Amino acid sequence: MGRRYLQILVFIVLLLNLLSTFFIMRQTELAITTGNAAQNQGVVSFCLNAPPSLAVPCNPNMSQDVPYACQLLGSDPEGVNLTYFVIPQPPDNTSIFNVSSSGMINFTPSNADRGNHSVLFGVDDNSGCSNAYAYEPFAFTVENINDPPYLIRAIPSQTMSVNTTLVAFYLDDYFADPDDDPLVYTYLRGTSDVQVNVTITADSAVVFTAASCGKSHFQFVATDPGNLSANSNAIQVEVNCPQDQTGGTSTGTSGVGGGGGGGGYTPPCDPELLCLPWSECYPNGLQSQICTDKNGCSDAKIRFQRNCTYVGEQPACEENWLCTDWSVCSLAGKQNRTCDDLNRCHSLRYRPPLEQDCVYNPRCDDNIQNGNETGIDCGGECEPCKEIQQPSVLPALSGFSTLLSLFLLLILGILLALFILYRERIYEGLSELGWMLARRRRKELLLDATEKRLLFDDMRLLERDLSGLAPEKAYERLASILRKLVSFVYDLPFEYLPEELAPAQERLQVSDELRDVLEGVIGRLALLESGRLPVTMQPVLFSSILEETRLLVCLCSDYTVAEIERSLPERAITDRLPVLEEIRLRLLNAHEALQFLRTDAAKNEYARILKAYALLTSKEKIVLYPEIHRLYSAILYVGETEE
Repeated sequence: MGRRYLQILVFIVLLLNLLSTFFIMRQTELAITTGNAAQNQGVVSFCLNAPPSLAVPCNPNMSQDVPYACQLLGSDPEGVNLTYFVIPQPPDNTSIFNVSSSGMINFTPSNADRGNHSVLFGVDDNSGCSNAYAYEPFAFTVENINDPPYLIRAIPSQTMSVNTTLVAFYLDDYFADPDDDPLVYTYLRGTSDVQVNVTITADSAVVFTAASCGKSHFQFVATDPGNLSANSNAIQVEVNCPQDQTGGTSTGTSGVGGGGGGGGYTPPCDPELLCLPWSECYPNGLQSQICTDKNGCSDAKIRFQRNCTYVGEQPACEENWLCTDWSVCSLAGKQNRTCDDLNRCHSLRYRPPLEQDCVYNPRCDDNIQNGNETGIDCGGECEPCKEIQQPSVLPALSGFSTLLSLFLLLILGILLALFILYRERIYEGLSELGWMLARRRRKELLLDATEKRLLFDDMRLLERDLSGLAPEKAYERLASILRKLVSFVYDLPFEYLPEELAPAQERLQVSDELRDVLEGVIGRLALLESGRLPVTMQPVLFSSILEETRLLVCLCSDYTVAEIERSLPERAITDRLPVLEEIRLRLLNAHEALQFLRTDAAKNEYARILKAYALLTSKEKIVLYPEIHRLYSAILYVGETEE
């Protein structure tokens, strides 16, 4: 008995503990009474959340003026979308780059960014819980790239008297270095008619002395420790001699001026030298530069020279082209390929041809009637064409059987006439009846959260880059998305072989409706990888494959409408459109409606497709029937699994 009472007591304690825990997790009200008997109430909520994690696979060594990019890698056990951010750390307390909300770092360090830095990267799972964040410190260094010095402003020309010393200026006032490196100053002497001596002191002062009158020309050069340099503008130094004391007045006996007292005053000219670029380096190890006076103070051409390293004539770039194999011969009788110059000569002189004529061999899967086919991809060497079977006419019977046969034929004739008159409504009614009779079922999840997110992201990136892609590149990226989807669904490697796919299809147990859509996408993949698509972009065809692929991802995963939110194009469908084009546009509309769980809108589009389908030719019906049938299966599947 004692043991039984003990078991009952333990059970009661556990039950009370469970009830109290459930009550606390629901809501805890706290009453806090203050000194004046006022009562405040609050609600404490418990947040159950698995924290995210963050990895920083970034190179900590950066270089000035070199583009840098890195993708932060965050993960969350619950598969939610993450938001990334960066927090500056001492001693800078500022970040030299930004992190996008998707965790991408993309910037180019500048000269002002050189040195050591540290930041704190973070990721947020947007749950609002206290453990919604994960942090990771990151210390990095921006290596300095030596920058050449530069001239701050033009150095002015100078005028001085003979046999005097002129401290003209300080070169530190005219040159600067972005890296604050110490500079060494030298000078170049240009064409001169007087010897002017130049001294550059340790504090960068430039001192001129001259023992005779005339003009001399100079350029000054600033060089940093990395042997990078900058030249100043060319200046003129004019040395004046004192005028003859008797030469300043006129005696009136020269017959010129009639004692005019010294003639008119000519103001001094302020020279400003403009220079051509430096010439190439000559075999003697010198290069030259020609300068002229912009203000016309002198017509003389001033020549400067400086030392250089002669490297001889540069050999011409030799093009080295590497080309891909020729593509499959297209329906237009053309083959294409791409070629890349490995030596990057930026010349197309010897580029091999990128297109050539070819003879197209008819195939049994090219969606046109050619060769000895009797229909589209059927008959002749291909599989026999499908025929619409008609019931045979019953033989004539005597007596009552004959009258009964005539009566049945009359009823059939009336029904046939009603069918011809009201076939659109009958089609709509039958499709609605099929949807109404569809049984409810659980959704078959063939993709996990990571696979779903990768496929949605790939499709968004393709749509973003589409306008800048060549058609063959766009089709290649679309085929890659389809192949990735198939490999995820059937648990195959990305580079699976055709013989590996068939057994995987047999092993996968799914509903007939979902299998129809899956096999349709596999057929689309085979078309993309066959190389038989037009060389020019076909927007409707491309969008049709992309949207049907996106719909299949929705059908195979537990997704939300927010994950595929985007602006949808407005498609103008008028009576002037060809019937075939109208059906393709309505197929697109229906695929998008199903993605957003707008089943009624998809059904309406399907009903309009049935009306237009009746107007197609037999060949057009054969081409479009598989796509329309897949849409019907998708509508049926969404209706059965929609919550």
